[in-house]
Amino acid sequence: MNSDNGPIASIAVKGLQHSIGDHTLSADICVGLPLSTITRESIPVVQRDFEILAEKLRTNPEEVSVMMNALVSGKIREGLEWSEKIGLTEDDLKAAGGGLLWLAVAVGVAVFLYAKDAF
Repeated sequence: MNSDNGPIASIAVKGLQHSIGDHTLSADICVGLPLSTITRESIPVVQRDFEILAEKLRTNPEEVSVMMNALVSGKIREGLEWSEKIGLTEDDLKAAGGGLLWLAVAVGVAVFLYAKDAF
C-alpha cells in the first residue's frame, strides 16, 4: 500500500460478514495511515497505544473481542459501552500516555462501513 505521501502503515480486518436480505456478503477492510503524518513526537504515543491495547488483550481478551466484534458489525453503542467497561476510551488511553490513534482509525472505518445502529 502506497500513497503520494510515501509509505503507509495499515491495519486490516478481514472476513467481516454483513447480511442484506437473504444474502451474506463478506468484506475486508484495510485502513492506511501515511507514515509521513507520524512525527517524531507522536511515535511514543503510537507505541503506547499498542502497549495499552496489548495489555488489554492479555488481561481482558474476551471483553476486547466482544467490543471489537460489536464495533465491526455496526453495533457501535454496544462497542462503546464495552470500551468504557474495559478502559479503552480515548480518555483512558490519554491518561495512560497514549492517544487512541490506531484504534480510532480502525473503529472509524468500522463505523463508516457498518453503522446500522450507531447512536
